[in-house]
Amino acid sequence: MRTPPFVAISLLVALGACDQAIVEDATPSETAPVAAAAPLTAADGEDRADHACEIVLREATSADCVRSQCRITVRFDVQADLIDAGAAARVLFTSDGDSWWAAEARATGDDAAPGFARFEMQTWTPSTGRYRLIPFYTLSGARVFDHNVVVDDVDSYVLDQDAGFALFTGDDVCPGSEAGGGGPEVRLIHAWSNQCPPVSGCAAEEELRGLVEVANLAYDKRVEVVYDPGTGAWVSAAASYVGPSRPGFELWAFDVDGGATAFALSYAVDGRTYWDNNGGQDYRLGRYGIDAVLAADRDLAIGWARDYRDAPSVGAIDGAVVLRNHSYDKTVTVTVRDTASGASAEAPASYYATLPSGLELWRFTVPFSADVDRGALRLSARFAWDGGEASDDDFGRGYRLDATGLLTY
Repeated sequence: MRTPPFVAISLLVALGACDQAIVEDATPSETAPVAAAAPLTAADGEDRADHACEIVLREATSADCVRSQCRITVRFDVQADLIDAGAAARVLFTSDGDSWWAAEARATGDDAAPGFARFEMQTWTPSTGRYRLIPFYTLSGARVFDHNVVVDDVDSYVLDQDAGFALFTGDDVCPGSEAGGGGPEVRLIHAWSNQCPPVSGCAAEEELRGLVEVANLAYDKRVEVVYDPGTGAWVSAAASYVGPSRPGFELWAFDVDGGATAFALSYAVDGRTYWDNNGGQDYRLGRYGIDAVLAADRDLAIGWARDYRDAPSVGAIDGAVVLRNHSYDKTVTVTVRDTASGASAEAPASYYATLPSGLELWRFTVPFSADVDRGALRLSARFAWDGGEASDDDFGRGYRLDATGLLTY
């Protein structure tokens, strides 16, 4: 498959030859900068790189140079939910690579991508040396830097004379989404996470896996999960194609060894990248143990299953269903079907725990003959409560077991 890389853009502004102090008498539309720590080096350890479209540069220009000073204009977007929560938008920049300066940005009121608010920073800087910049926001003492184009966590944007002292990323990068999930191009269906606590003797299989639906916009595409494994350093892993979900849409699955505390989804196709980052909040998971996430329009999913065979003729499917707690009284039933013979067996599930996400975990065991080929088995679940019912059969495909007997898509 073709792998459209993140666009790496550099902007070098080679300005004049005088090393003078930054202009302090800013006009109302300009900001007087203050000295600041370099990016991702704050002493309190609260710096973080954003790879999930919380903040993203749209354009940066240098113009109106007067003697040894030039005015820099930077426009960027911040997730509106973050601004509502009290985030402050700023830009960090340097003209010599040693002394970093921070300048506040103002909300412009201009149209931004869905779910974003547009900000602008204007300031004067000496027209000397190499000029680097990076937008960031502060919230609860943390500084979060835009690394959605320049993906290296220790790199930054650089203005380049060859580019006419201008950078435009446009709205193709981080095009925005409606709050609470992804847009029509990419959306999470469900995810399951399991992490061992930092003690010896944990026998759980640590994993992050889930199902994603994307619009089939072109044959060549790349779907990835971008996640924080609990270290604060975000990494990405490719998803794999599963099959069609409905006309014009496809299912992709991700399965990562080790758990995660947060994740988002990216979909690169036809030169554009779309995101589902839960409306700018990322999908959050409990630090240890089991947790799960369901799409807003789904009420349950089979989160985990395996088959085990205690004797030549005795076996069972053991697993778990995650669901929304619509009412106290509810019934959950799991069915296992043998596609080779047409035979089926079912059993009720029982409440086991409430997860950090608020979803409920129900366990089940469905007996079946150990003589059956596990590759022919298909799983589905039904959930009924006072006033409603829902089912999950993996978009009509039925959940499957892989060669080792574990649930797959």
